[in-house]
Amino acid sequence: MKQKIMALLTLLFVTQSSFAIKLNEQIKQNVDKARKSYEQLINKEQPSLWIHVRSEEQRYLLQQFSGWLRSVSSIKIEPVQLVKEGPKKTQLRFFSSQDKDKAKDLVKKLQKIFPQLELQDLSDQYGAMSWMEEGHFELWLAPDLKKITLPVSPATVAPPVNTQR
Repeated sequence: MKQKIMALLTLLFVTQSSFAIKLNEQIKQNVDKARKSYEQLINKEQPSLWIHVRSEEQRYLLQQFSGWLRSVSSIKIEPVQLVKEGPKKTQLRFFSSQDKDKAKDLVKKLQKIFPQLELQDLSDQYGAMSWMEEGHFELWLAPDLKKITLPVSPATVAPPVNTQR
């Protein structure tokens, strides 16, 4: 009988210890994630994305896009700029060599919507400009862009957005 009680106590102790270790690991992971998020908020300004469109129709297309982008990125979306001229192809531009990795990450996300998106490194031309701050990105839409389709996520199914009214 004593052996059964000792075996049961040993099993209980091992199970409790294992659970405590897993719980401590989970708590540590959560604290590390929170600390990392906090440090990102206080140590760095949020990157910003300026979007340049060629028409009011393109501005309309972006109404659903900005919500999707906010859900997959922490980038701040600035007011949309209506321009008459720009590149012939859709481009994501960055201006500081320190932003290269962020730009590559952002372009991967944006290519889900704009498969032909090109990454344009303008850091050689603008890197020495004191007014051009790190974290400045520009998305220039091609003049012939008439439709975007948001990626399908398990929670939502987004129909194609079309400017043909």
